[in-house]
Amino acid sequence: MNRDLQAGPFFDKRYEKLMYRICVEYGFCGSIVDGSPVHVNDFIPASGTVNADEFSDWVFLADGEDSLGEDSMNRKMKPVVRAAFVEIMGAEEIDASMLRYPDFIGPHQEEV
Repeated sequence: MNRDLQAGPFFDKRYEKLMYRICVEYGFCGSIVDGSPVHVNDFIPASGTVNADEFSDWVFLADGEDSLGEDSMNRKMKPVVRAAFVEIMGAEEIDASMLRYPDFIGPHQEEV
């Protein structure tokens, strides 16, 4: 089975690639909000669909920024984050299950 395209109980490597771009390349890695760590994963629903605009908004909320004011960096970066989502995930809207990090598979565990 090609795990690069697999979604479901394991993961889709596209999400890992997307998060690398969002965090490492763009610097949106989450933050501490009201004394608690927050990450974009905290906003992703367990089921249903997620679109590029929702995901982009959650990236900024996780970074402790909810303003999209005229001069805000978020307003300038939202189209960039949105474009990365569409480019890497392959669609404007995807199933929320595709937005997961990998389950650990140890040396003595088998894939299901």
